Amino acid sequence: MSEEPGFLIGAPLSILFHRLQRQVLDGLAAAGFGDLSTAYLPVFQLLGPDGGRVSDLARKAGTTKQAMSYLVAYLERRGYVERRPDPSDRRAQLVVRTARGWEVSRIAREVVLETQSEWARLLGAEAMADLLGGLRALVGRLGHEFSGSAADPAVVAAYSVPHNRSPISGERH
Repeated sequence: MSEEPGFLIGAPLSILFHRLQRQVLDGLAAAGFGDLSTAYLPVFQLLGPDGGRVSDLARKAGTTKQAMSYLVAYLERRGYVERRPDPSDRRAQLVVRTARGWEVSRIAREVVLETQSEWARLLGAEAMADLLGGLRALVGRLGHEFSGSAADPAVVAAYSVPHNRSPISGERH
């Protein structure tokens, strides 16, 4: 692979990641969830539909259990998550989304889909599909399997309140 002038892979990935995070936070703020910041997004991204232990969330996020406990406690105080006994080990607790937390996941997914559509218009649908396919393939080859998403519409619909406005444009669906 020859070196071409321009960004190495880290810079564009970082720019796009931060842009996407900003879009999600703006959409959440517009929907009344202005108390969230980028620090709390990994909890929603990494928390499976059936919940998860703080220690597992910390491992997935690459942080300490203490740091993840702090994030979860903040979200718990604001009604986004709650702790429940783990049915497989009553000594442990699971962190699970509340209805408010499911609404955050639903809105975040909607914002991401709208952002992907916007980028497809800028880049071209075929180029965007190739980019997304290439990234998914690389992630898979690096050993990360997609095992479903807590933001899947079928999962979110079971827990969230219907919402008929776009968090980005404000348009009705």
